[in-house]
Amino acid sequence: MAEPYIKLPCSFPAWFVIKSAAIMTIDILQKRYEAAGQGHLFKFWSKLAQKEQGDLKTQLEELNIERVNRIYAKAVASEAEATNPSTPMESIEPLPKGASESVADPAKAKAWRQTGLDAIARGEVGVLLMAGGQGTRLGSSAPKGCYDIGLPSHKSLFQYQAERIARLQTVAEIELSKLARSVVIPWYIMTSGPTRRDTEDFFKQNSYFGLDSKNVIFFEQGWQNNAFIYAPLTSLQVHCHASRWRARSCSRPHQK
Repeated sequence: MAEPYIKLPCSFPAWFVIKSAAIMTIDILQKRYEAAGQGHLFKFWSKLAQKEQGDLKTQLEELNIERVNRIYAKAVASEAEATNPSTPMESIEPLPKGASESVADPAKAKAWRQTGLDAIARGEVGVLLMAGGQGTRLGSSAPKGCYDIGLPSHKSLFQYQAERIARLQTVAEIELSKLARSVVIPWYIMTSGPTRRDTEDFFKQNSYFGLDSKNVIFFEQGWQNNAFIYAPLTSLQVHCHASRWRARSCSRPHQK
């Protein structure tokens, strides 16, 4: 049965989609996860503080564990089929003519650069940075973007990206004869629950690395107050810098 959603138009060029899901009792939720082979997630439930129980319960309610299991089973089956020697191999064909281009042609590279600057100047370009991970494997509990990765300048990844955005804004203003600080590239930074506050504090402490704070938008991965946004991309070209992130509420689905 499809889950009910309510669509509300808003001033932002998008739709807020609010999920009207019933709140489950912990017993029902646990039985649901046990049926899906994920009952071990409740092993330490009794040892958690009340707030920790509430946070975990909220995450598990929002996760469609049955769908996760279906996706996992399909992925495992596809991998097994691909590695089966008796599976017929599909022939590898070259890309269709016109499906790719080379930057070796200076004239084309110049034209593409101009197209990009024109789009930036018209406010049609934004940056989406997926930064929900912590630097635990780097020996730090801070968000990865705050980490000193050993550059000679000792700049963090957040500062490095911020300065690139600022420079692109300036280049577009100069080459297209725009007023100073009139070109804006909005920066959307996706965080996670554990990294949201540290990320925002890091930007505040560093004065947003010279960017206007109004153009740096933070949001959390997954559900945000039981709502999420569908944004049309017809007039917004989004440049993505994706860092790896993973769900914190579920381990690998049970393999039967």
